[in-house]
Amino acid sequence: QGGKDQTKKGSNIKLGLQGDKKGLGQDPRKEGSLESGHHLKLEELMSTLERTRQELDATKQRLSSTQQSLQERDTHLTNMRQERRKQLEEILEMKQQALLAAISEKDANIALLELSASNKKKTQEEVLALKRERDKLMHQLKQH
Repeated sequence: QGGKDQTKKGSNIKLGLQGDKKGLGQDPRKEGSLESGHHLKLEELMSTLERTRQELDATKQRLSSTQQSLQERDTHLTNMRQERRKQLEEILEMKQQALLAAISEKDANIALLELSASNKKKTQEEVLALKRERDKLMHQLKQH
């Protein structure tokens, strides 16, 4: 009898498990709560996705604005560099003109001293000094 009782209990256990399985599929309350939970989770994920998309759009707008600002600054910087180069060229030209004017002045002074009637030693020294200054100025002009 003890063996027969166990067999009955074993079949009841088997039936009980099968009954539970069938019960899960057939209990509308349990299925509804599972579907409701999945639905809530899906809505939460959709909401998170929408927020993420909005943040991405805002980030794209900021990036676009930053890129436009960078492009404007780059253009401004390029213009400033061109203006600086132009000013440096003008300064160089002015320096060369100043050197040429100084050289011309030295040449005129040398010519005046050479044309003067006196052959004094002092006059000859002045001519040599002016020629040295003129040579220095010519050297500076050649360096530019």
